[in-house]
Amino acid sequence: MTDAAADSGSVAPSSAAPRFHPAYAIAGAIALVAAVAAYGAWRFHQDFQTRLDAITASLDAANAERQRLAGALDTLRRDAADQAGAAARAEAERKALATQLTTLKDAAGRGAPTFDATIAEAEYLAFLAAQRLSADYDPAGAVAALDSADALLATANRPELAGVREQIARDREALGRVDVPDVRELALELTRAEHAIDGLPLREVGTAPLAAPEAPGRPTGWRGVLDGMWHDLLSLVEVRDAAPGDALLLDPARRALLRQDLRQELAVAKYAALRRDTGEFRAAAGVVLAALKTGFATGDAAVAALMSRLEDARKLELAPALPVPGSLAALRARAAAAATPEGTGR
Repeated sequence: MTDAAADSGSVAPSSAAPRFHPAYAIAGAIALVAAVAAYGAWRFHQDFQTRLDAITASLDAANAERQRLAGALDTLRRDAADQAGAAARAEAERKALATQLTTLKDAAGRGAPTFDATIAEAEYLAFLAAQRLSADYDPAGAVAALDSADALLATANRPELAGVREQIARDREALGRVDVPDVRELALELTRAEHAIDGLPLREVGTAPLAAPEAPGRPTGWRGVLDGMWHDLLSLVEVRDAAPGDALLLDPARRALLRQDLRQELAVAKYAALRRDTGEFRAAAGVVLAALKTGFATGDAAVAALMSRLEDARKLELAPALPVPGSLAALRARAAAAATPEGTGR
């Protein structure tokens, strides 16, 4: 075999580029899927941890709220005991005055009332007026008692009583200018609301609450890039997160707990109203309003009416400043003056 033949029989090296092997594409796809799966797992863990933290925070807030309610109820009980003690002391003073008045009337016999008896009876009525203010926060009742005292003094027709009657007139005028909310009627409304809680419709799952919290901002930097990749990969699938509070609305036990907490807060608001504690009432009514806005169907007529009433009630000053009547002091001073040898009592 010649060299030429050998050359012609040999295979010349190919100058074409190497072909892309399909295994490379498969490996790349697997790597991409693995990366997406890893990122998905990371995102799932992050979302799960966020939701777990939110649930933990919600439970902590609920426990704190229950402790606050327990403290408020304890305060209400202590205040009720203090008020009962003050009422007992006032009642003892009233009985002492009534006994004194009866003694004076008995001493006067069947004749016309003595000047001392007239002063004592007017003093008793002025004391009742002061009691209506301090114990019952009732300016109208106090004015009625002062009216009776003034009418009684008018029958005596004594010039030395002119100053006392002028003081009574000033007290009546000052009390007539005070606008005091009817807390008993407000408490009755709150009691009716407590009984109606079970009939109020809850917010439908998936609908936004009336006062939804602001959504957190989107991450920036490299986390923002990964977040954008994740949303791009899921662009063909609609992902809808549950509205805040939906987990609570889906659980029957937690729905019952929501209604129970609402009833307890309404009870706190009611007792605060009866005590004329404006600050505590506004705080409790605010908690009730927040629960209604986030957990209940605010488009329902009954829910909307309750919210409107609470919003109006929160604007009230339950314990406006009352003028201090000087009638009782004036009558006691007149009685003391009449009891002296220089006095005109007889």
